[in-house]
Amino acid sequence: MNTNQLNCFVEVAKSLSFARAAEKLYISQPSVSNQISALENELGSRLFYRTKHKVELTSAGESFFRDAVEILNQQTMAVARARTRDSMFAEVLKVGYDWDVSIHRLPEILRQYHKAMPQVYVSNQLSGFEKERLLMDGHLDVGFSAIERVSAFHGLQFIPLFEGHFVCVLPKTHRLASRDSVTAKDLSKETHIFLSPVYCPPEMD
Repeated sequence: MNTNQLNCFVEVAKSLSFARAAEKLYISQPSVSNQISALENELGSRLFYRTKHKVELTSAGESFFRDAVEILNQQTMAVARARTRDSMFAEVLKVGYDWDVSIHRLPEILRQYHKAMPQVYVSNQLSGFEKERLLMDGHLDVGFSAIERVSAFHGLQFIPLFEGHFVCVLPKTHRLASRDSVTAKDLSKETHIFLSPVYCPPEMD
């Protein structure tokens, strides 16, 4: 297993397209396919269901995706530590984040930051909805959070980076499936599946 294989896997998993992954990585599509095949052979598990028209993650692929993202994050941090350890100007930036940010946003943000500030070591931690308190207490320098959470804490400044939306996923046969939108009241008597309370926004309680 190597970095090229992990990068190929993560890009295909995010886009569910070998062609788009190849374009993002500036390599040929056959090269991406070869890297994925080699990775699957080493793991002894199939990571994708592939047809002529569709690519989907297998259950093993979904599980490995989280680990692959974390491995690449840790690799970025290891490089930063190695490059700054002997520098008298080395600094540490303590970052808190949520799980969804770590998968979809954090790797690219860290790569760009490290490119611009190679002398700074970034210490990151999965802090869920504790990050605001950790910021206030000085245990974190930067946090990635929802505006609604940050604005409730006086003394914290925030810069909007991107927008996200909650969606309600229903079976096609559900009584509400034909609606363009639903309210919390509409769903009050339904059975819900949420993230762990550590990562689920408090407004969803």
